[in-house]
This record gives sequence, C-alpha cells and structure tokens, in this order.
Amino acid sequence: MLKILAEYFQCGTISVDNKENKTLRYLVNNKLDIETKIIPHFLNYPLVTSKKLNFNSFNKAFDIFKKGEHQKDFL
Repeated sequence: MLKILAEYFQCGTISVDNKENKTLRYLVNNKLDIETKIIPHFLNYPLVTSKKLNFNSFNKAFDIFKKGEHQKDFL
C-alpha cells in the first residue's frame, strides 16, 4: 500500500520504522512536494473523522512554517 501511495504522489521515501514490529514508514520531507502534491490532494479529497482535524492543524502549521513565522520572536 505504501508503495502505491509513493507512486501516486511521485514523492517521498519508504523505510523501516520498527524492525521488531515489522512496520514501515512513508515520509515526505520536501517542502515543495508537501505544498504542491500532498496538501492539495487532501484539500480536494477531504479526510473524515479526527484525521480531518489533524490535517487542518498540519495545514495551518505548514502555512506558518512556509511564511517563516515560526522563526519570529514572539516575546
């Protein structure tokens, strides 16, 4: 499933998350891929349940990061 996801988005990497539990991880750490591929997909095809709330929080945090506001001194 993760391979299909990586092929669909044409970005990210798949790696071993935990050898003991035999779990994998799909990671996208390229800001441009997140901004142009991942976020638009979930805006066009919204998640449901609490995952939608998690995405909304992520999207807001990414916007703050993109604008550089995370580096401002708020004190």
